[in-house]
Amino acid sequence: MATGAKGRPNSQSSGGYSNYSADAPVDVGNDSDSDTFAIILIVVLLVVLLLLIPLIAWMYVDVRQMELRVNKALTRIEGK
Repeated sequence: MATGAKGRPNSQSSGGYSNYSADAPVDVGNDSDSDTFAIILIVVLLVVLLLLIPLIAWMYVDVRQMELRVNKALTRIEGK
């Protein structure tokens, strides 16, 4: 057994809390790259969607206001 700086034995198990559960099997072959790519893709799509919705709404309101102005101008021209 190896000893530490002050003569204490180094051990792998410190007896403290650990992220590893002895009952749960360890999945060594889990490839998290595909999960990461999917998460990034979903986040990017959500950001694009959240940016496009206000832009499309603003464009709709702008077109609608222009349509109302044109209709008002046409009625004024037709009235003369």
